[in-house]
Amino acid sequence: MTEEIKLVQENERQAVLKVSRAGQYLVMLTISPEQEMRNVRVFARGRRLYAAAPLLAAGGTYRFPMYVEVCDLIPHGESEIVADRIIDVSVAADRPCISDLEVKETICPVIHLAGDSTVTDQNVERPCEPETSYAGWGQMFPYYLDGGIAVANHAYSGLSTETFRQKGYYSIVEGCRKAGDYMFLQFGHNDQKQRHLRAREGYRDNLLRYIEESRAAGLYPVLVTPLARNTWRADGSYNDLLEENAAACAELGTEQQVPVLDLHARSMEYIVSKGCGGARPLFVPGDYTHTNICGAQVVAGMVAGEMKRVLAADGRAEYRRLAELVLAKKPCDEPRQEILAASKQFAVGLSAEMLQEVVWASQKT
Repeated sequence: MTEEIKLVQENERQAVLKVSRAGQYLVMLTISPEQEMRNVRVFARGRRLYAAAPLLAAGGTYRFPMYVEVCDLIPHGESEIVADRIIDVSVAADRPCISDLEVKETICPVIHLAGDSTVTDQNVERPCEPETSYAGWGQMFPYYLDGGIAVANHAYSGLSTETFRQKGYYSIVEGCRKAGDYMFLQFGHNDQKQRHLRAREGYRDNLLRYIEESRAAGLYPVLVTPLARNTWRADGSYNDLLEENAAACAELGTEQQVPVLDLHARSMEYIVSKGCGGARPLFVPGDYTHTNICGAQVVAGMVAGEMKRVLAADGRAEYRRLAELVLAKKPCDEPRQEILAASKQFAVGLSAEMLQEVVWASQKT
């Protein structure tokens, strides 16, 4: 293996390694700072957050184990599958340092994430500001998991239960999954825009097919209801645009005896409790659907909390073991109001009013 360590920006140092084949790897990062390091963040494989520390004292030795899945991917903005054999590790801090990096092949369970832009590994613009940089919850998910399991985020922006298969993303899962892995499915934001993918029709049927195929391959499926939007009516009441999809997802889980992590309910409760303005810091400025880094950490924590609540009570040992890997953590990045206030406000995608009409049309006969 070859390794290259470079300074990405003033407060971030990155190591890039190339491995010979796909599979699971244990990556051991060692940091031995000569000066104290503050606000430490450890990322790997597409800016996924694995660890954080407010302070690493000078003269100490700190090791951060990370289990990663190396597999093919479809790069952002492209349509063809490419062989990705790169493991990148980044350390962000006031004085970033990478002292040593050891990588060895291993075999461990993998959580395969299938979903849309609210789940995906978003590109990060530099300089990176947690308040204004896009991030899906799948990007922050490893931070809430103990060692011994890897996360493969196959989600991508704009995908529905249909296009996840049609555009080749599911074939990547089929090529790298193995018996004993887990398949997390969170869709709905884009399904609801298509008449033939209505909640209790195409949407439900496609989810059922993924469940059946996952089980046939020896995987354990898990349904995740779609993340709620920060959308409100003119009278000040909350406008739940994903109610039908969340309900259909929950019903399917009950019918098929598949665990359902009710992210929709958890996130909607949070948004309603905060109010429209109070919930805005979770989202990219001007956006009501896509979380920033701070928001993605909050949402990933909701998913982890649902895992602990739902899977720990499941009668199947394979699901209970997954619940045991959840760590009790709080988000490590809090939104700074001065950054949000200074950021450019811009509208992304459809307006809430336009989207409401699209959803209405897709749900009615």
